[in-house]
Amino acid sequence: REFRRGGFFLALESGAPVVPISIRGTFGLMPKGRIVPGKGEIRVIVHPPVSAGEGGVSALIDRVRRAILAGLD
Repeated sequence: REFRRGGFFLALESGAPVVPISIRGTFGLMPKGRIVPGKGEIRVIVHPPVSAGEGGVSALIDRVRRAILAGLD
């Protein structure tokens, strides 16, 4: 899915790095239409920070997306 762009604008304006976080395994615990989550295990992955660096919002989004994909198995 597409990322929301607001946080990326803030990172570029402030020069702060973006720390991508992935959460895996939640769909099996709470599938669409279910009211109460089931028991199980989820995995939270904190990826390395991505420098706001040079370029615009689209370039930063691409760098963050690549960092997330590289950190997933």
